[in-house]
Amino acid sequence: MPVTPTRIAVTGTDTGIGKTTVSRGLLRALVNREHRVRPLKWLETGCDPHRTETAAGEDAIALARAARREHESALIGPIQFRLPAAPVVAARAEGRTITDELLAHTLANASVDVDAVLIEGAGGALVPISETRLFVDACLEIAHVRDFILVTRDGLGTIHHTLATYEALVRREVNVLAVVVNQRSVAEANDGSQSVEQLRHWLGEHAVLGPVPPFESPTDDQLAAAVEATGLVERVQRLLDRRS
Repeated sequence: MPVTPTRIAVTGTDTGIGKTTVSRGLLRALVNREHRVRPLKWLETGCDPHRTETAAGEDAIALARAARREHESALIGPIQFRLPAAPVVAARAEGRTITDELLAHTLANASVDVDAVLIEGAGGALVPISETRLFVDACLEIAHVRDFILVTRDGLGTIHHTLATYEALVRREVNVLAVVVNQRSVAEANDGSQSVEQLRHWLGEHAVLGPVPPFESPTDDQLAAAVEATGLVERVQRLLDRRS
């Protein structure tokens, strides 16, 4: 009987905050440790309007490369939409429907012959991905994920969004493996908001990792080293060891 791989969700407080950046680093670091891990960009919006049905989105291609699975980009990014909007809105714009069956089918395909699947969301944790599911609830109820990595940005305004998202996850009895702070730019890193210090004050020193420093066009190995330095890789390693 096939063994269900460990499933971990990477979500965020919003769109464009660095989920793919952190995921790329984590994936490459785990692959370097010889783990059989596959990313799954379950849904991706804002994709090339000239895409074909078998083409993957930009994030899915980046994740596939980080995991050294370039030939699997269509499997890793199975559902794409043109409109840069919440998946349910983007699907509606194309006259398509995202069903539980479709989500379960693509998840099952991504779960073959691996020890772990890293599911990266589109937008924030509470983004609606179908008429009946928010991303977090689809992970819980369809993928049976209990372990989440919450990515947030450094800078002004992030404290409220992070605390609110964290609370929403905890209320669902999710295990938040880590809140990972990502610095998207030097200006954001130097804005003096003290967001990392405040997040550690309210969530605890153990809960908040980072920040991941800003890069300009980083390689996957550079991101692996940066994410490794936060302690996230070791935390995921312990989770995989417990479940092996």
